[in-house]
Amino acid sequence: MKMDNFARLLQEMLNATEPNFGDNADSVLGLLYNIYYEQVCTDDTDEVKLAFDELYESITGKTLREQDEIINAVCRICCKHQQTGFVDGIHLGFQLAKELNNE
Repeated sequence: MKMDNFARLLQEMLNATEPNFGDNADSVLGLLYNIYYEQVCTDDTDEVKLAFDELYESITGKTLREQDEIINAVCRICCKHQQTGFVDGIHLGFQLAKELNNE
């Protein structure tokens, strides 16, 4: 089989199937983010721990349900912000590599 035919067949196969990134990702970058933070970033920094201590202190006196709602919302925002930073960092890295290779 010639390389052109092989490449065409491979492209047809890729076009016919949807990639499976798992339940928590919708792209390759999302998948990389999940793998990285699940396997590498397992502990919070002292700065993050201090911020959560301050957050818990500020919600003292609220019911447990109210505390859970606040903490869950804060964690969702933090995770989305962290993921956006990760993906944007990858994009910037690729852009930098392209610019350096063109000069």
